[in-house]
Amino acid sequence: MTLPGSKTLCAALLAALAAAGLSACSMIAWPVEAFAPPRKVAAKFKLPPGKKVLVFVDDVLQPVGYEPIKSDLTARLNDELLKNHVAGATIPYRLLSDMITARRDFNTLSIGEVGRELGADIVLHVRIDRFTLRDEAAAAVWHGQLQVSVRLVDIENGWADHSLARMWPKDSLAGHLMSAIDTPASVETSPTHGEELSRTLAASAADQIAKLFYDHKEKASSLVPDR
Repeated sequence: MTLPGSKTLCAALLAALAAAGLSACSMIAWPVEAFAPPRKVAAKFKLPPGKKVLVFVDDVLQPVGYEPIKSDLTARLNDELLKNHVAGATIPYRLLSDMITARRDFNTLSIGEVGRELGADIVLHVRIDRFTLRDEAAAAVWHGQLQVSVRLVDIENGWADHSLARMWPKDSLAGHLMSAIDTPASVETSPTHGEELSRTLAASAADQIAKLFYDHKEKASSLVPDR
């Protein structure tokens, strides 16, 4: 039995899918993917157990206009590294900040020198490549964006043998470029919205970075398939 209007409804649905660049097969795949079990994702690299890690968020190439993003990201990433047993201990941002203030020659120091002075075994260097809270400084529209590159520097073994300092990735001096984090644009009048947006970006980036270093599970795919 065919319900009245069912053919028209089906045709309209298929037309809408075609306009979106999707096929009927894609539509069928959505519920399958939506209820598929999370897939296992292996770590890109696993740190030796029990190491003390310094998270060094660096904006020397792209100076940020909102300094708290560095402490926000460091604190979040320290929490993720400890919670997921990536690091045995972490160094709080306060100690790095004190060193930056105390050392006039800080910008001339190598990452290895910074890590060694603060007692780290490994430095997780996070270079800010892009960070914005608004598209224009004076605009009322908030639009958070953050993209970073990360690398691991072995202080413990690399100090005596510089060839061992580049722990991961081995094939890139610039580090591993992470996917950009982009929040929806919005108009907000709250005086604290910038702080909240920075913390949101920091939390997303910390989760993304930490997962490079431990096995985890992710959803098989998003509900809407890639085109």
